[in-house]
Amino acid sequence: GDELMALYRQTLARMAPNDPNRRAFMHTIFTRSADLKMDDTGRISIPASLLEAAGIEKKLVFAGAFDRFHIWEPSRFAAFDAQMAETALKNQDAMAEPFQQAMAAGGLPGFGAGGGD
Repeated sequence: GDELMALYRQTLARMAPNDPNRRAFMHTIFTRSADLKMDDTGRISIPASLLEAAGIEKKLVFAGAFDRFHIWEPSRFAAFDAQMAETALKNQDAMAEPFQQAMAAGGLPGFGAGGGD
């Protein structure tokens, strides 16, 4: 959405104008995106170029991801999903410290900091 694109613009503005990484990020983010608008019935149309890039022909997977969503071709999503599950399983320790910090800061009611674990 607009907030994410504004954050990208702010971040990229802090990079040197001739930085090849900045140029690559600008190209990837801005030339491979589209401003999607809802019609009167709440539907959006995805441009053919994006559907083609994603390999979507007839069916798609709409996957929620915290503060955003992804639209995938089903077999590509299955492969990505398996890869992410394996990465999460192998790296459970990466979540331990942030999880403990969240719990210490209040966490969920009934959990952590004397809340009846």
